[in-house]
Amino acid sequence: SKNGRIHRTHGGATMSNKQYVLIEETLVSKATKNEEAKKKIAKYAAEQVNDSDFIYVDAGTTTLFMTEFINADCKATFVTNGLAQAEILSKRGFKVIILGGQLKSATGAIIGVEAVTNLQSYNFTKAFI
Repeated sequence: SKNGRIHRTHGGATMSNKQYVLIEETLVSKATKNEEAKKKIAKYAAEQVNDSDFIYVDAGTTTLFMTEFINADCKATFVTNGLAQAEILSKRGFKVIILGGQLKSATGAIIGVEAVTNLQSYNFTKAFI
């Protein structure tokens, strides 16, 4: 701001007079938090996938669990920025497209301007974020 009280950041703002440390947990450590609730959500989300869908699957622990619940006979196509999601979906025999961009090592997510630009070229029937 003009008064120097806040600093604009990607996705919001921070107070200038506050010091903080941001340490993002790894995908593995996030997966163990609220695991049963995440699995229930993931199972329900997977049940929403249809053969004709063109789906975006965001990187994250709930969407990672979701990849295990998708019907094995499903003919949907998946686009993702999550390396773990892409690997599981591919090993299960699904068609997978991975976004290009910068790899965030702690979470296995592909991020940045290139990833956003890639996303803009698609028209998804469903997105799981």
